[in-house]
Amino acid sequence: MSDPRGGEEQNATQRVADLLANEGFKVFINPTEGAIPFDLAGYRPDILATREDERLIVEVKRSEKGTSVDQYVEVARLVREHPGWRFLLIPSDTVEEDGTIEGKGVPDWSALVEQSRVAGGLISNQLYAASFLAAWAGVEGTLRRIAQDQAIPIEVFSVRPLIKHLYSFGILSIIQFQELEALEPVRNEVAHGFVVPDIAGPALRLYQLFVQLLELRSRSGPVTEGPP
Repeated sequence: MSDPRGGEEQNATQRVADLLANEGFKVFINPTEGAIPFDLAGYRPDILATREDERLIVEVKRSEKGTSVDQYVEVARLVREHPGWRFLLIPSDTVEEDGTIEGKGVPDWSALVEQSRVAGGLISNQLYAASFLAAWAGVEGTLRRIAQDQAIPIEVFSVRPLIKHLYSFGILSIIQFQELEALEPVRNEVAHGFVVPDIAGPALRLYQLFVQLLELRSRSGPVTEGPP
């Protein structure tokens, strides 16, 4: 009897491959070892995708839930040693039907600093709901930038697993982790147009957290993921 999980994994890989092909990549599923011109310490990816000077090595998972990230950190580090090559860990359940993969860019540090200025200016003008949304976008962008810079391949994950993994890797402190978890429901209410009483307090807390996270730019985090 065939394992239904094997079919689900194949479907997930094919779905990601199709999206990459739609973005103009030449896609190879289960590429041969010789297709990658450097050693990955025995690792074999699900997909190799090429487009002009871009090369993507892709591992596909059915879901973010239960995905172990730690085992792919060394692969990501090996890949980024080679200019033009990137490693992506993609849970297929995070990819929208009409979504993109390579098109999901991570902001650079200068853009994030500018975003913090925007959020701070909105607070100064007492536009607290708008500041909260601007700061939240900046916080998510900062977390994704930190993950990419640290070669922790979770920059395309949704925000809750992203936060949990960065805490597990020791990038976020317990206080920062708890604050983000507490503020996420506020973000959901504000983003969907609901009035949040006393939004000034959460807006200021989130802005201060945003500034703190920007200070992690030069920090070197641990490479081993531990229990949250």
